[in-house]
Amino acid sequence: MSNAYNGIGVTPTLITLGLNTGTHYTYDTVGLDAWVVNALFPNWSGGYYLPSKDRSIVGHVDGIAPGVTQHLEGWACAKTYASSIDVQVYIGGPAGSGALAFSGTANQTSEAGMNGSCNAAGTHYRFSLAIPYTVAQQYSGQAIYVYGISPAGLANTLIPGSGSVTVPAVDHSITGLITGVAVQNGQYYLQGWACARGYTGSIDVHLYVGGPAGGGGTFLTSTTANQSSEPGIAAACQSTGTAYRFATVLSLALRQQYGGQPFFVYGISPFGLENLLLGNSGLVNMPSPAATSLKEYIYLNDRALAVDTTNLP
Repeated sequence: MSNAYNGIGVTPTLITLGLNTGTHYTYDTVGLDAWVVNALFPNWSGGYYLPSKDRSIVGHVDGIAPGVTQHLEGWACAKTYASSIDVQVYIGGPAGSGALAFSGTANQTSEAGMNGSCNAAGTHYRFSLAIPYTVAQQYSGQAIYVYGISPAGLANTLIPGSGSVTVPAVDHSITGLITGVAVQNGQYYLQGWACARGYTGSIDVHLYVGGPAGGGGTFLTSTTANQSSEPGIAAACQSTGTAYRFATVLSLALRQQYGGQPFFVYGISPFGLENLLLGNSGLVNMPSPAATSLKEYIYLNDRALAVDTTNLP
């Protein structure tokens, strides 16, 4: 074998050498006959058998840890290898039929008992991999298959427990509420909150007046529900986000044109799902401008009122 060894050392009584990594990992799984040959002195030649080592992948898929972002949990290692190994996650079937969905590393703290299973003295063999939103949405209910990736370049191994755990169904539907119209410093605002359940980011909202989209409503504007929100709203959103409120300016022109007509506000799904109406849609109306009238007065001398001409021709 070319490039099989390195670092040869010779003493009067001993010859030593180290196997290169590729040779070592490839052949120590089946054993290796190593021969030292000296053509000039055949009786000096000899062989030595290097017994095989078990470098197989072991581990287990434990299940799904609940939370705002759900995690796939388990452990994996390569026997006699103290360091952490990578894992790959397939959905819907094993490699060759399933889809490679995401990957990670089994590098979280593991129990001492796992050292026996791994035949190594490592301490980080567990994995807890966040299931991406897109994966949860696309593959909900499909089986999960996890492969341990051999650091020795050997075959990647399907970890026990694969196929028995499925991608959890995740509710990413839109929720929210129109909380009303507020006046601040003489300016009118339509206020409320909106989010996609289980999603920490802010979402867009579309405002209609007079009716829902496609049902006689008029599109007014869009905005983003990215203002600071309270923990209670995060709980309703099943998330840890902190920016779910919105406040949209209602100009005088809009109030003059659409005063008295009801609002219909849609939360826009960041996952391409159905855009849903927020609570109180159709129940909160565009405020109408205050009614104005003109009165004429005639003042004399010290501006004492003489005549109110309002109802005169």
